[in-house]
Amino acid sequence: MDGLRFYINIRYIHSKYLSKNKPKEEVEVLGDYIEYITPSGHRPKTYMDWDCITSPSSKQYKMKQQSYIGNYGVIMYQGRYSVTLGSGFIKCVGTKFDLILANGTVIPCIAGDMKADIHTDDGNRITSHDGSLAEFIVNTSSLVSKARKMGDISYSCPAWNSEIAKIRVYQ
Repeated sequence: MDGLRFYINIRYIHSKYLSKNKPKEEVEVLGDYIEYITPSGHRPKTYMDWDCITSPSSKQYKMKQQSYIGNYGVIMYQGRYSVTLGSGFIKCVGTKFDLILANGTVIPCIAGDMKADIHTDDGNRITSHDGSLAEFIVNTSSLVSKARKMGDISYSCPAWNSEIAKIRVYQ
């Protein structure tokens, strides 16, 4: 084989890093809801201002007309916090879900908008540019200054300063 070179790369992994156990399922169907176990690691709870919802013919806009400013400056609809998720979790605006935090706090939410797939990872769950799973819809001027400065709604409520462990989506 004149002029050709072949390289073989062999790598080894120690057996202590291998397991015969299957990884825990990421999705669990439990009666009237589906529960997603989210990737671990710090995930900010970002926000968008509700004035970004401007198309009068959209479902988002119709919900906005019946919404109000609730706790921490977050927009509320039917007693739930208005939040956006990616299509890897929900399929339409108006879907009810809960964010279950690692510290046990449960945040009742409703999809007030959808993240655009182009702005999320391959699974359409995590926002590519900031690593967030959930984006709260807010009245920015009603947020505490630290939440505005940091871009994370967790600074508005100490109980929310915990990563999202699960997302429970109601069918």
